[in-house]
Amino acid sequence: MLYLVGTPIGNLDDMSPRAARTLGEVSLILAEDTRRTKPLLHHFEIETPLKSYHKFNERALLEEMIDRLEAGDKLALVSDAGMPLLADPGALLVQACHEKGIEVRVVPGPCSLSSALAVSGRANLPFQFVGFLTKRMIPEIEKYEGTSVCFIPPHDLQSLIRHFSEETRLTLCREMTKKFEQVVDARTIESDQIKGEMVLIVEPEIKQTKRLIDQPSKAVKALIDELGYSRKAAKEIVALFS
Repeated sequence: MLYLVGTPIGNLDDMSPRAARTLGEVSLILAEDTRRTKPLLHHFEIETPLKSYHKFNERALLEEMIDRLEAGDKLALVSDAGMPLLADPGALLVQACHEKGIEVRVVPGPCSLSSALAVSGRANLPFQFVGFLTKRMIPEIEKYEGTSVCFIPPHDLQSLIRHFSEETRLTLCREMTKKFEQVVDARTIESDQIKGEMVLIVEPEIKQTKRLIDQPSKAVKALIDELGYSRKAAKEIVALFS
């Protein structure tokens, strides 16, 4: 059996009892970077052996891991932080397990994607996860009808946000669950704060207006329920966009 185990994205208190128990009971832990996982195991007094498993060796190790699983070993897969397989290695192994009839179980844990989406206040809209943001993705992202969630390295932040329209809302969620957690407009962040793990929430403003036009009744209800407008005032506001 293969376990996909979510681990803390910064705050060790977020480690679930089930995750700790599972990592302590399996025969081997496959870790994206053993240097990141060893301190976690040490903190929770877990002595299970570790094996490096990353994008550069996952194909070479695939047959060996499948053989072990078919022989009855229980293995766990972890990424550096958060849920495995979200812009991290592991898909080849999971797909092979499904093809071979090997059971795969997930042990849910912290996830920067869903955490950032929730804290940004855009979780009630359709959304897409695009992984690590690149310049060539931006035109398509700005055409998308909902919210886009992106991972972004600190050294790329300023160069990439210049390519977005001024109308586009850019919310930056930095160092989620950690001491210096921050949720800010990506265009206003101070240069000395551009560091650590970052998730960018992108929502083109033009799409918000389009939703008002396409679904006026829902827009009226939202203005009444969420912002406290009278029905008459809400209808007048929506009419401006129709």
